[in-house]
Amino acid sequence: MLARCRCYKGEKRCPEDVFFFGWECEEMYVRDMLAGDLADINSAVDFFCSLGLDNIPELKDGTPIEIQALLFERYCYQSDNDPETLAGYFPKFYKREWPSINHRKIYVASSWRNGYYPEVVAKLREAGHDVYDFRNPPSGDPGFKWSSVSEDFMEWCPEQYREMLNHPKAERQFHNDIEAMEDCDTCVLVLPCGRSAHTEAGWFAGRGCTTIAYIPERQEPELMYKLFTKVVCSMDELIEALK
Repeated sequence: MLARCRCYKGEKRCPEDVFFFGWECEEMYVRDMLAGDLADINSAVDFFCSLGLDNIPELKDGTPIEIQALLFERYCYQSDNDPETLAGYFPKFYKREWPSINHRKIYVASSWRNGYYPEVVAKLREAGHDVYDFRNPPSGDPGFKWSSVSEDFMEWCPEQYREMLNHPKAERQFHNDIEAMEDCDTCVLVLPCGRSAHTEAGWFAGRGCTTIAYIPERQEPELMYKLFTKVVCSMDELIEALK
């Protein structure tokens, strides 16, 4: 969870050069999430969403909605204005005060056959981002392919597939990927790709993380990409979208 924080890094006191409201909200977020005490967080999120702030494009920057809701709650405490009025002011306050991410932890979701994938990983690292490469995971494993479980995997019936999800190699790679996903604050979906990459991107979008679809070549149109933060069509657009 600390990987998703911009101000709080586990300190006991807020450093002098750090935005205090942000540090305070993130400290509460981490503390309560770890303790499983979600009552205050859920109340803040419900209040935040009731004012429509969960649908404001300027706030979709990868920050967990729980942190944004706690920050808005603190923002309201500091003012005599009513919450509806403050909801209109909050996006500008947020953009001005909230630390921008120049360095992101990015999960690149794609397929083994995608020819654009190596360039995307390399360019994102050149831009200063920390990038998880599923083809070369930090664990040292050679990456996962179903052919490493069984050469005849394409012949499996549904019941065999369900059983093979519990194969040790599948379990190990799933653990590697989930651990990496939980440690990242941003997802880049590189097309063309299949079900696994789209499931991963959906997971990130559902958590309120910045999720960008990179479409470098002609693809069948997909309406539900509107769930994502942005759709980009070139490396230059991708790098700019991550600023």
